[in-house]
Amino acid sequence: MNFNLLLINNNFYKHRGIRPLKPRIISLTNFLYNYYATHKTRKMSAQAENTMDKAAITLQIKTAFTGVTLEDGIGLWEAQAIDDYAGDSTRKKYRLKDEAHDWQRIDSNDLQRCYSSLCFFDASAMKFHIPAFIIASLTDDVDEPIFHLTQRDDYSKSKFSTLSQTQIIAVKNYLIWCLKQNEYETDHLAIRYALNEFWPST
Repeated sequence: MNFNLLLINNNFYKHRGIRPLKPRIISLTNFLYNYYATHKTRKMSAQAENTMDKAAITLQIKTAFTGVTLEDGIGLWEAQAIDDYAGDSTRKKYRLKDEAHDWQRIDSNDLQRCYSSLCFFDASAMKFHIPAFIIASLTDDVDEPIFHLTQRDDYSKSKFSTLSQTQIIAVKNYLIWCLKQNEYETDHLAIRYALNEFWPST
């Protein structure tokens, strides 16, 4: 038996009242090549669509949060001092390192290093830093901030109390995108709850 040949049987068509095609023999090599080429093309298309989604979210976040400054909010490094139970002098020293005018200038390495700062932000700080965390997470430079966007307690909700409607929509679209990603499957339940119960009423 020659395993390099594949017989295409037309019984499938006959049983369904469809006029069968002539049985034909094709090269198994060609068959497998066509199959994997098609599969690879579909995978690349899905990756391209995913990339386009990321680009759209990035643009929406940037547009929605353009011009937002830290004001009197807690800085990225200042929050680290709070996390370390540091005194006022150390906290002021750390704050001198903080970017306060343009969140797009914050280095992703600093965001990742100071990821725990999200726990100590007030509303002004969250409004200033959350777009930076979201965009950096889309490029896998920073851990995603899903946990901080889906907490149910009043204190966590208060951190987003100053977001505009445009900014809320941008964040919601990021969460909706996360729902489509298998890597965040363990967070899907929390995301759905937040979208249904928290973000619509924000």
